[in-house]
Amino acid sequence: MRIIITAMLSLLIFMCSYAGANLNDGLIALYTFDGHYQDKSGNHKHGACDGESCPDFTAGKYYKAGYFDGADKILTGIERSSVSDMTICAWYKYQGELNADYSALFGNSNGSFFVGKQSGNADISVQDGTGIPNFVTETDAWDGSWHHMCYMRRESISKIGSLFIDGKRIAEASFSGTNGELFIGYENDHRQYYFKGVIDDVRIYNRGLSEIEINNLYQNEPPNAAIIQNTAVYNNILTLDASKSFDNDGTIHLYEWYLRCRGNSDLDIITNGITAKIMNLQPGFYDANLIVMDNSGATSSSDFIIFSGIGILGDINYDGKIGLEETIYSLQKNSGID
Repeated sequence: MRIIITAMLSLLIFMCSYAGANLNDGLIALYTFDGHYQDKSGNHKHGACDGESCPDFTAGKYYKAGYFDGADKILTGIERSSVSDMTICAWYKYQGELNADYSALFGNSNGSFFVGKQSGNADISVQDGTGIPNFVTETDAWDGSWHHMCYMRRESISKIGSLFIDGKRIAEASFSGTNGELFIGYENDHRQYYFKGVIDDVRIYNRGLSEIEINNLYQNEPPNAAIIQNTAVYNNILTLDASKSFDNDGTIHLYEWYLRCRGNSDLDIITNGITAKIMNLQPGFYDANLIVMDNSGATSSSDFIIFSGIGILGDINYDGKIGLEETIYSLQKNSGID
């Protein structure tokens, strides 16, 4: 009896410890596809592609997403064998045919890791060393709507691998595990299997997430980026304020500001912080974005336009001050008096 009670107590401690865990714990890569292939986990596992196989960007589940046209892929640089306990998740919308060939949401470099659509039907196929072609049957996972899919495997617990769709565990089995670089939207087998559709918010963990944590990822609402009014700047100093941003089910973890000078990419400006002060802003029009990320990794954006003029508004002779004649001229101009 003592052995049984001890085992049950250990299991409860294990479940409770992970049920309340931070969703950034064990996160080794996060690909938001918000106009880039960068890893936003802070671990610098930036995604790579080779020109013609780079996904475009489109509207996502959270702000932007990657559009995979059936010939695109992202290389993560992460070895499957380096994460014996692992979870890999993504939001996606499949846009291929149901009777199409295998479609890899996740894959690897040697054809031994695959999570995606089974060939010729709407089943879900999973391979992690061991392969189960019809791991999940009778599913709507490929109906063209947004779905959240996670594959989780714990080497430390009987090598059990589980598949989750929209926050729920729907299948599990024992998988032997494998090696090879992990890919997004592609598997390099004896044939090449690509994904056709939209992929967003890809996460790779070096631990097995609990069902509660995976459901929390599924239920997570994106934050709300503050609406920034289009603004004109005449003293070459720009102050930005994102303090009106909020997140209904968590906290905001990151603020990023992007300013892109029209017609001159060399003047692109990127900065961080809830407030940002940019000095010596060169004259011109800027297309700007505020991107905020919550503590669970979801993002949203607010777009606005900045005009940077020369000198001070009303400073006609650009001497850094507004004299009496300039004041009279401005009053006449605004009143329509010649």
